[in-house]
Amino acid sequence: MKDATVSARVEYGVKTEAEDILQKLGIPVSVVINSLYRQIIYRHGVPFALTIPMEPKTLDTLSDAELSAKLQHSYEQSLSGDGRPYDDEWYFPIFTKAAELGVPVYLHPCPVDKEIKARYYQGAWSAQAAALFAGFGIGWHYDVGMQALRMMMAGVFDRLPALQIILGHWGELVSFFARRMDEIGRGVTGLQKDFSDYFKENVYVNPSGMLYGEQFRYCLEFFGPERILWGQDYPYRRPENIRGFLENFPLDALDREKIAWQTAEKLFRL
Repeated sequence: MKDATVSARVEYGVKTEAEDILQKLGIPVSVVINSLYRQIIYRHGVPFALTIPMEPKTLDTLSDAELSAKLQHSYEQSLSGDGRPYDDEWYFPIFTKAAELGVPVYLHPCPVDKEIKARYYQGAWSAQAAALFAGFGIGWHYDVGMQALRMMMAGVFDRLPALQIILGHWGELVSFFARRMDEIGRGVTGLQKDFSDYFKENVYVNPSGMLYGEQFRYCLEFFGPERILWGQDYPYRRPENIRGFLENFPLDALDREKIAWQTAEKLFRL
């Protein structure tokens, strides 16, 4: 993705006041300009008046009822497909702020939308089997893994090289195809790096309670212990089980310590 510089003269007072508001919101000016240009292209004209609320709601100012309503709305969006992929510009202020603060973003699975569930996961089996097939069986892993790939394809990590994301379940399937994705080629994608590079430089993984030795061995070889966090998916997995798995797995003692706590301590600055 190529960048371009926009030069324009605007009123000093307007510029100062607007940039002050954007700074408080954590939104870079470039994101606003890019979003406006995209809307002009989509609509072939000036799309709307750009406005913001005087006092944007933040987590600490939301009541329990307001927070519950927002979470419920997000859940319903995930079921209906009425949402945005994570490469959408709408998320860029969030990713920008996370990169600035040096905190990771966890991409967690959620229910696949109804149309995808009906097309790929329902068939000559029970409704319960279809729900599990579309859920933790494999559906939601493909869904969230695809979001990570879309972020890479869209050049999010080229624009924000410091941004770190976490994928559970040993990388949500797609990490196993990193080398295959490399074969697309930078000449086609226009990206600055190979997909393997983004996985190794911008992604952390954890087992999420999937205690499978073959996947653990792959992630050790591909990511290295510096990119593996030890997540247990409690209460679906008991702490003593996941601890025993790590203690009994054939590992160098130093690597075991990195995976057990040192990598997390460094990443979350504990």
